[in-house]
Amino acid sequence: MSRLIVITTLLAACASDYELSGEGLSSAGDDERPGDGGSETTPIDSSATAAVTGRVCNTAGDRYVVDADASISYDLDGDGTDDGTVADVTDADGWFTLTDVPLGSHTILIEKGSFSATIDIVLDTPDEELQLATEECLDPGSVEIAVISGDYDHVESLLTGLGLEFDLYRGTTGQTEYMSLLQDPSLMSQYDIIFFNCGMDSTWSRNSSYDEVAGNISDYVRAGGSIYTSDWAYNIFEASFPGAADFYGDDTSPGAAYWGADGYLTATVIDPTFQSLLGSSTAQINYDLASWAVVESVGNNTEILLSGTAPLYLWGSVPSSPLAVRFPAGAGIALYTSFHNEQQATVDMEAILEEIILSL
Repeated sequence: MSRLIVITTLLAACASDYELSGEGLSSAGDDERPGDGGSETTPIDSSATAAVTGRVCNTAGDRYVVDADASISYDLDGDGTDDGTVADVTDADGWFTLTDVPLGSHTILIEKGSFSATIDIVLDTPDEELQLATEECLDPGSVEIAVISGDYDHVESLLTGLGLEFDLYRGTTGQTEYMSLLQDPSLMSQYDIIFFNCGMDSTWSRNSSYDEVAGNISDYVRAGGSIYTSDWAYNIFEASFPGAADFYGDDTSPGAAYWGADGYLTATVIDPTFQSLLGSSTAQINYDLASWAVVESVGNNTEILLSGTAPLYLWGSVPSSPLAVRFPAGAGIALYTSFHNEQQATVDMEAILEEIILSL
């Protein structure tokens, strides 16, 4: 039976639902926060407190970020060790509020996945609520990213749209530059996130390379790295974490899951962050390439982000197929989407894909 293959073009950048008012106050760097074990500081009077409200935008500054962590850690007695922390999570419009913050100079730490930013503030009036005048955008330089190229997907275009830099390892059919990365655990450890595009070269899966690469990726994630695999790169996800998901067909046969039919699909949004981002419990997903890799079920520790009835391109369907899944392993995350991230992306998909990247 034949596989239906269409080479897609680049993902168009999603227009923001909001109009941002300016640049962030500061960007993440190596500046030491008060109480991070540095020199002793002036004691803080904890009997007087105030609040601070701010807003977080993405690395490109064109969309607000949902579920970013905002926190202030403070050292009350000036001994160089944190005595307390106040924290909040950004809402659907990117807002956070930190209350009961002791007066004094503080650094707000913003974190979303591997991304971060910092904001320096001074609270000097009891019971005031300071609202930051400008948004704080996640720092695009706060992460190290590697991308393995593929024939049928180009996540690097989406990363570029977010203002992110990355190292590209050639991995389209016949190009094996990526093997220098996947066979070098020390090199892999230099990256916070590794992206695997659909249609990458299959050399890694041959002979002894299969066990070596799968083991290296598993170790990389468990040590704190994150990976994102799309569609035909499911083989990477399955080999590295064999209990995380059960793909359609014979799991021991590469490519056996290539059965999804092309067309639009209404997905059920399960992940709460996606629901908040979209303001809906459903999302429109477009599969403009047939033969996409179908998931039948997942393991106990795997989170289903989206699900839907997956039509098979010759006959039948897989009901409640997990369309996007996240597997926490050790200190890291492995994520798989059955859909691509290029021009076929709907408005819902664009928002979801950006959230996926920022959450890794």
